[in-house]
Amino acid sequence: MKIAVITFWKDISVLIPKLGGYDAIFSCEQTAVNLLAEGIRLEAIISDFDSISQDGPTLEQIQAETQVMVLPEEKDETDGHALLQYAKQKYPGAKLDVFNQFDTRVDHALAHLSFFYTYDNMTLYTPKTKIKMVKAGNYDLKQSSAYRYISFICLTQIEGLSIIGLKYELRNQIVQPFSDLLVSNEYIAGMSAKLIFEKGELLIIYSND
Repeated sequence: MKIAVITFWKDISVLIPKLGGYDAIFSCEQTAVNLLAEGIRLEAIISDFDSISQDGPTLEQIQAETQVMVLPEEKDETDGHALLQYAKQKYPGAKLDVFNQFDTRVDHALAHLSFFYTYDNMTLYTPKTKIKMVKAGNYDLKQSSAYRYISFICLTQIEGLSIIGLKYELRNQIVQPFSDLLVSNEYIAGMSAKLIFEKGELLIIYSND
């Protein structure tokens, strides 16, 4: 089962083509209102509604279209985290694809990256990136026409790291947390690529300019 959790996205016209094939879609704040206006069916909206346009539909009108849970403005978690928790509880074991544009909020971007420690079946999408967290193992790095670059950000010390079949290869290296050594690698047309490491955790980031 695949679930889409959309925490913030400005350009809905770009997002909508990405939403095919999901079993359920959850959203919050103005993004949820914009999706409803475009005819996208939402299973639930969870939000404190502190950034909803005053020119849009009322809360009562939104509640007539989908399930709505109103959060207090003062709370110990973001709307996005509450949304993820609800989706995970309702569909345990489902694949969670999280969409967020982030805009100017670096704090929200970092908070979303921290969700990888709680939701192990999560992929994070921004307009030009796809991010996954992986633990020690052997991974096939499949090429995609959607992304030109592939980077690896070490969250812990990585031991026994090998990158095979990309433009810049490494063999059996130790790499320190947040080193820029593994940033901005590229695929080679027609080549299969692998990531292998024996200890640690890292982010795989697929991206475009």
